[in-house]
Amino acid sequence: MKQIFTFLLVLFLITACATQTDTPSPTAGQPVEQPSAEIPPTSIPATPAPAVIDAPIIEAPALVTIQFLNQMDGWGVTETQIVRTNDGGATWYNVTPADITETGYNSSLVVLDNDHAWMHLPDFSNFPNSGTLYHTKNGGLTWWSAPSPFSGGDIQFLDENNGWALADLGVATGSNAVAVFQTSDGGATW
Repeated sequence: MKQIFTFLLVLFLITACATQTDTPSPTAGQPVEQPSAEIPPTSIPATPAPAVIDAPIIEAPALVTIQFLNQMDGWGVTETQIVRTNDGGATWYNVTPADITETGYNSSLVVLDNDHAWMHLPDFSNFPNSGTLYHTKNGGLTWWSAPSPFSGGDIQFLDENNGWALADLGVATGSNAVAVFQTSDGGATW
């Protein structure tokens, strides 16, 4: 027991000596520097405001679908519009193609990045064999359109040119027919 007590006392003394700092003691006539009570100002970088998108602002869009690329940049679909944000959803801009009056649940939106997006609308008068694919290369400011040989399905793009579509050809007698389409020109041809 005496050995344990001695060991603990030595350990305490070693620990106490090790925590002291080696500050030189002032000599006679020299002022002693005291630590400053001031707290240095912190340098918090200002968050830059996002660039304004040259499109009409939409107040509180009723989104049907939404897709975010990161914390700030996102695209969405309402019943009648394609919208996008670059400030985390605080502000939404209407970037709908000019000739579109209805989007909603019938459309599918594919977003590659802030500039490249595609929207597909089915042609119900010729289902399942046709639709229209809209494509933008400048964030929705302008769109071009091209016919597609399918009315609906899952569309994916690897880059601005290369994409695939798993097209829904309809359901009959307990099965669902599909077809795979490929494009290498951004959806102009399949």
